[in-house]
Amino acid sequence: MVIMGSPPSSPNLAQGDFNCDGVVNGEDALLAGLFEGNLPFSQIFGCPDLNSPLNSSGAGLPDSAPVEGPEVFGDANCDGEVNFGDGIEVLKWIAGLPNDQEDPCKDIGSPLVVPVG
Repeated sequence: MVIMGSPPSSPNLAQGDFNCDGVVNGEDALLAGLFEGNLPFSQIFGCPDLNSPLNSSGAGLPDSAPVEGPEVFGDANCDGEVNFGDGIEVLKWIAGLPNDQEDPCKDIGSPLVVPVG
């Protein structure tokens, strides 16, 4: 993985934005496949690693920021693993097609972190 850019301005992450650039697009779908194939990819500095827990500071989030959605970053279909299936769900969302997500799961494009306060 290559780290690039400046850190995100807030701990708010979006479901499906695997590189934390603020946009859910085909690049995010590609990252899921690269991750599954153990191939190099890049993310914005401060972005949680794919497959890292979202409810702990180990993912780069403050413990005071509760997370709604998947248990690990990058699991867009909430099936418990980060793989190309998550990228497929991102592509379906981009095309306006219905997603196959395990309940409860945040909709792609929606925030993963509930604002504190």
